[in-house]
Amino acid sequence: MMARVAKPVRSLAAIPLLLAGFVWLGTTGAHTAEKTMTEKAPMADGGFCTNIKDAASEARAAFRLKKLKEVEKQIEERIAALEEKSQEIKSWLERRENFIEKAQNQLVDIYKLMRPDAAALQISALDEMTAAAILLKLKPRTASTILNEMDAKTAARLASFVSYAAKKAGKKGKS
Repeated sequence: MMARVAKPVRSLAAIPLLLAGFVWLGTTGAHTAEKTMTEKAPMADGGFCTNIKDAASEARAAFRLKKLKEVEKQIEERIAALEEKSQEIKSWLERRENFIEKAQNQLVDIYKLMRPDAAALQISALDEMTAAAILLKLKPRTASTILNEMDAKTAARLASFVSYAAKKAGKKGKS
């Protein structure tokens, strides 16, 4: 028997049909492959991301909470250190004020016991605010004796400071 050999297509009209068949096979095959790829792609990427989205946000929140607690602890430590420093400074200021008060009282006592002419020379050499403060702390009789021994300009200037301080003290007492 003789083998049958396919006859070559002689008609040009059959070529478009053959091409259309190949295109149809190619598109359905490509479409099937593309469909399979797109169906798997969301599952591979989107499914994974969707599955771990809650865990990732929880981990992120836990990390932020941990950082916030660390910062809060640092702030509390700084506040404690500042409060300690504040107490130390208050204590130092109190000691300083006590020392100044004692020193002023002793200085007033020294001027009180001095001869009026010597005290007048010493007080007139001081700055006006200090001199006025000392005169205010002296008994009025002693202060007037010392002012009497000073030259007139210096005594008048110190007397104006004393009167100004007395007026301020009077206003504070009335308020």
